[in-house]
Amino acid sequence: MIVVASTVSLTVPDIGSSSRFFTGALGFREELVLDGLVQLRRDDAAMDLELRSGAIASTNVTVSLTVTDLVTEYHRLRQAAPAAGPVLRHEPWGERSVWLTDPNGIPVRLVEWMPPGGSGADRRPSAR
Repeated sequence: MIVVASTVSLTVPDIGSSSRFFTGALGFREELVLDGLVQLRRDDAAMDLELRSGAIASTNVTVSLTVTDLVTEYHRLRQAAPAAGPVLRHEPWGERSVWLTDPNGIPVRLVEWMPPGGSGADRRPSAR
């Protein structure tokens, strides 16, 4: 098997608010817009997102994107999407992450892996 693309499908009560969140804060673009369905895409290696209209939001799901320069993204998101409540976390096993929530309650995690023990010049960036 050769996988050539991947898509995560999320059910949300308000497609418009989720689409604005993912396009405005996280750099996706609307690829296809139909009644009850929006497909979002990025030009990098991120998976595509499909937003489907439903009475309640998808549960037990987290959209997770591995990124570079997480600290810069964290500061940008604090300005661009303060209502999403970005939270910067540092884990002892080498994971740095920013957690935020889309308007329909979908958790989003941006993650950057660092060497365990925080070796390197930027061990624990400030959460200014």
